[in-house]
Amino acid sequence: MKRLLTPPEDARENERYAGGWMETTRPWGGKVLTHSGSNTMWMVTAWLAPEKNLSFVAATNVFAPKILDGAFATTIPRFTAPASRE
Repeated sequence: MKRLLTPPEDARENERYAGGWMETTRPWGGKVLTHSGSNTMWMVTAWLAPEKNLSFVAATNVFAPKILDGAFATTIPRFTAPASRE
């Protein structure tokens, strides 16, 4: 898995892409992996946060990256917000 997710040695520091996955950081997940793809009939985006044991996947039957982004923008905070202490 490490080899699959390790960018080539000549990759620039801000180009953390390998094996179809981009590596970045997010406040809700720390170091995260993301991938988007389409077979021209379906579009899928996935976000993985291994340090938090979380994954989020959304799919649509049209090319609609903004709709998928919107789905994540409302869903991820619901599952990653700190628990209320009421």
